[in-house]
Amino acid sequence: MTACPTDDELGALVQQALDEAAVARVTTHIDACETCRQVVIAAVRGGVAVAPATIAIGTPTLDRRGDADASGPAPGSKLGRYELRELLGAGGMGRVYAAYDAELDRSIALKIMRPELAAISGRLAERLVRESRIMAKLAHPSLITVYDVGRFGEAVFIAMELIRGETLGAYVRRTRPPWRAIIGLLERAGHGLAAAHDAGIIHRDFKPDNVLVSSDGVQVKRVVVTDFGVARAHGEHDDQPGSARRPSVVELTATGVTVGTPAYMAPEQLDGLEVDRRADVFAFAVSAWELVFGERPFAGRTVEAIRDAMHDPPPIPKSAVPDRIVRVLQRGLALAPADRWPDMPSFQRALAAPPRRRRAVAVGAIAIALVSGGIAGAQAFDEAAPVDPCLRGEQWLAPAYDARVSTLEGRLGGDRHAAAVLGSLAKAANTWRETHRATCKSDRQPPQPANVAACLDARKLELTAVVDDLILDGPRHANMVAELAAPATSCASPAPAYLVARVPSDHALRRRVTELRHRAFDAEAARNRGDFQGVIAQMTALAAEAATIWPILHAETLYLLGTALSQGGDATRGIATMREAAALAERVHHGYIAANAWIQLVQDATSDERDPARAMEYVAYADAAVERIGRPILTATLFEYSKGAALLAADRKQEGEAAFRRALALARSGAPQLMAEMIQGLGYVFEDQARFAEAAASYRDALVELAKQPTPSPQTEITFRTRLAYCLAMLDDPAAEPEGRQARDQATRVLGADNLDRTVAQIGYAQVLQRLGRLDEALVEVRVATTAVGKIAGKTTEGYGEALYAEADILSDLGRYREASVQFKRACDLLGDGELDSSIHAACEIRQAHAWSRLGRHADALALIDGSLELLEGTYGVVHLEVANAYLVRGMTRHALRRDAEAALDLELARAIFTEYFNDAGSIAASELALGQALWKTEPARARELIEQAVKRFPPLSAWNTTRREAIAWLAGHRT
Repeated sequence: MTACPTDDELGALVQQALDEAAVARVTTHIDACETCRQVVIAAVRGGVAVAPATIAIGTPTLDRRGDADASGPAPGSKLGRYELRELLGAGGMGRVYAAYDAELDRSIALKIMRPELAAISGRLAERLVRESRIMAKLAHPSLITVYDVGRFGEAVFIAMELIRGETLGAYVRRTRPPWRAIIGLLERAGHGLAAAHDAGIIHRDFKPDNVLVSSDGVQVKRVVVTDFGVARAHGEHDDQPGSARRPSVVELTATGVTVGTPAYMAPEQLDGLEVDRRADVFAFAVSAWELVFGERPFAGRTVEAIRDAMHDPPPIPKSAVPDRIVRVLQRGLALAPADRWPDMPSFQRALAAPPRRRRAVAVGAIAIALVSGGIAGAQAFDEAAPVDPCLRGEQWLAPAYDARVSTLEGRLGGDRHAAAVLGSLAKAANTWRETHRATCKSDRQPPQPANVAACLDARKLELTAVVDDLILDGPRHANMVAELAAPATSCASPAPAYLVARVPSDHALRRRVTELRHRAFDAEAARNRGDFQGVIAQMTALAAEAATIWPILHAETLYLLGTALSQGGDATRGIATMREAAALAERVHHGYIAANAWIQLVQDATSDERDPARAMEYVAYADAAVERIGRPILTATLFEYSKGAALLAADRKQEGEAAFRRALALARSGAPQLMAEMIQGLGYVFEDQARFAEAAASYRDALVELAKQPTPSPQTEITFRTRLAYCLAMLDDPAAEPEGRQARDQATRVLGADNLDRTVAQIGYAQVLQRLGRLDEALVEVRVATTAVGKIAGKTTEGYGEALYAEADILSDLGRYREASVQFKRACDLLGDGELDSSIHAACEIRQAHAWSRLGRHADALALIDGSLELLEGTYGVVHLEVANAYLVRGMTRHALRRDAEAALDLELARAIFTEYFNDAGSIAASELALGQALWKTEPARARELIEQAVKRFPPLSAWNTTRREAIAWLAGHRT
């Protein structure tokens, strides 16, 4: 490559001051030099025309070694309060450093504008400032956070979140992930783009190299959209006053290259026309096509070539990508904006692959835990805050505020919540005073950083407004209203969420908001009592009304509606509503609602959608949201619980157990109201590992803790008791039956006939009866539940497949193998994913194979077992109940085919797993019976000993009764 042109030459090119030969030489260099190209683009962004030459489009790169011609401070120097520690990269607009903010004690990224660009046009500095202002409006886990912007001498800088990682394009090229993983990464970036659109911001330069990916080497932690330097608010004009020219039509060349990266631009943007969010939809589609297929949809290195390529539909590369995905992307690439997806959410919903079906995760109780804090949701912070003698700005606290509190004491009278309410308000006032003193420096101008002052102002508004409202309204929901006055310790280093007050400053508006909140509190209490249908109707109306009043209130009501829908059995609408709540809460900086909405979505993806990959994506969003509000203990506890459930669903057992244990430790240390749910979570960990005695003890402890709560949730109790009954049944404990019956009866009383959780309790009771050997009763129960699931969810759903699976299993234990075979086939077909096999599908096929073998279809059974066993081992490893059961069934089938040597190997392994790791008497006995039968011809003495031992081992009055009778009959017919 030739040496870079000097800054004077680039400036002359922009100002059309070069002769024809120099223009040819410089533009030829720019074709291959991204840094110089970006310098020219940046200059044009400043509003200067450019020479009439075509600049080709290359692949954007970041020169991490820096640019020898780019002047800038060296690592180790200081820029105001920022210490520059490491040069991360240099590009067309400037340099990016890893830096340290000594005042706020945090690591940041510092972007410093190239001084030569300022020399080209003074407006470039304003462009950089505008970028930061746009970014500062946005707060979302998939958008980079801007902390500060300003000038120091001649330098213009932006201080922003430090993200260690690589661009999305580089990450995909390096790791070569499958197309599903690429779609998942793009979905996360798309959430950030959608949040920008909701705030009225069009990116205008979305591409893989403007997305950062941060990972720990195994798992992607963050996917973040960056570089809003070309963005503008929709309809925003920033040209010189009086200019009629739109900024969006600034040309880079006479051939129409406009601001942005042409390879990803929509046709209307290439033509210099007005653009809206659909231009970003097009760029997103181009990026997705490139990352998934390895090539861009419209080839070309110049604008003319790209425009010519757009005349024909993009050729579809040969790949494993489903036609459905191709069609979705093709619509995103439509040349006419009206023919594209209208916005990012609709695009992403269409692009999302059908959820991968995995084994059911019994964590329904978390749906209650996640909403126990309500919409007020007290945010707990560290109590410790350094004290400073600076007292400026505290005058409002005394005597006027103290007098209002005295009035409030009389208004609350003897209300049972009075002491707690007054204590909470006193804590808020004290932490405000302490934080103010710690951050206010009388010798500094201004005395406090702007973000700190804004945070304290928000807390002041909340506290005074809450006191005024309580005086007017009295004890009604006083405890809930008081929680709106958050402690101020977070203001020492506030995240964007803390700059917004949760009460309006306008008194008349606040009274409307408070009145509607009281109605929401009433609905919340009804939801906690299990009155879901009434609450759903009430909250739907409240959310519609809140949308016309105040966006923060709208986010709160959407959140409550989403929880009621999910708990009331309408998971699809509940998830959609919760996503809307999360997006709105992020946009209006309602940190508490945003964090809890993402946490609830983790739960929804885990237990309702059965999509652990999506759940883990939501975990990343939730983690960022919880971090932004300072990890208050209630929210942090719920986050760890949800994360544990998602990790277990993703078969990351050790990490899942660690998360559940962190959740329990947090609950013990400061969230006793969540103890029941956290103990139950650990119980599920034990149950998943077949540690049924420990699981049963945990569920019992959870029921005890639940009973201590003032208004325990009946739905939570039903879930706990259903799991307890199952574990007791697995221990062959007779107490399982009354526990399961109580759970079923309570579900029938409390939950509506159209609530799927009611059928879960009934199927659970049927499985308890099955385990206890009461098979005819079990069949009656499960068939009632299966019919109900078919009516509620439909007969083509996974839920219906699970009910059929339970019914077929009982038929098999009854020896009705022909009926069982038919039901297993229907169940397994519904539980299959269509694109991916799953562990629950494989487990179903093992049982279907057993029924086939008992009907004499041994060869068919063996073929089915081999494929399913491989998937189960790949999912769980060898040490798992389902894997041991698969070896047992294969051993029995091989024995039926007279392949006894192979059968014996399978059965020895099954017996060892059952004996050493799960200690299930019935399963051990079944494997001993089958092993004895396989060894009869070669080791008759050992065979008889094994089968005699099995007869003694089979639990009395259990589902093994039929097998035990077979063992006795076999001994009678095989005498030595």
